[in-house]
Amino acid sequence: MMKRTAVFLCAFLLALPFGVQAANTAPAQNLDLGAMLMGGKMPIVFSALPQAQKEAMKAEAAKEGTTITFNSDGSTTFTDKDGSVAVQQPDGTMTYKDAEGNEGKLGAGTVWPDNDLTRFVPKPDMIVAATNMEGNNVFTVLFANPTMEQLRAYAEKVKAAGFSNNVVSEDQEAMGMKIFSFSASNATGIKVEIFSAMGTSGMSLEKAK
Repeated sequence: MMKRTAVFLCAFLLALPFGVQAANTAPAQNLDLGAMLMGGKMPIVFSALPQAQKEAMKAEAAKEGTTITFNSDGSTTFTDKDGSVAVQQPDGTMTYKDAEGNEGKLGAGTVWPDNDLTRFVPKPDMIVAATNMEGNNVFTVLFANPTMEQLRAYAEKVKAAGFSNNVVSEDQEAMGMKIFSFSASNATGIKVEIFSAMGTSGMSLEKAK
């Protein structure tokens, strides 16, 4: 589960503004993934940059095989040579879709999605910082700085919603770090994992293989 979360975050890191750091522009120094995972917004809206800076971004990105398009609606699209596409919306949130069709969203304003997996669990009352869907089989969500009480309460709601098989839970504090995890499956074989460790909190849902 934690490995999947790490892969998910790496995918976003790789998708974020191709060519921006290579352009060595001042705004590139302000990209703060951590802040976005805490429910914040990306401080740079690329479509609002000066035209000269936009052209520099496009030129540097092209060297890496990436096409940057500044759209009329205020969004910015980054299309990589491998077929993956990242889009910064005018509100600063980022969406991502790779060549295999896996999709994600990152930043404040990310909403709880309605899909074949999320329909099995209650809608959380925590701020959604990021979501990722791997095909139709695995859904991952990261929460923005939830309390342990919120995670414990949500785990109980999920359990009451039918995830009461093969329950494994951990709730402890070690070396000053709070660790929480809850995993279970329901009657249809869908597995849920709710976790919080090392400053990262979230949940994954996976269909039975």
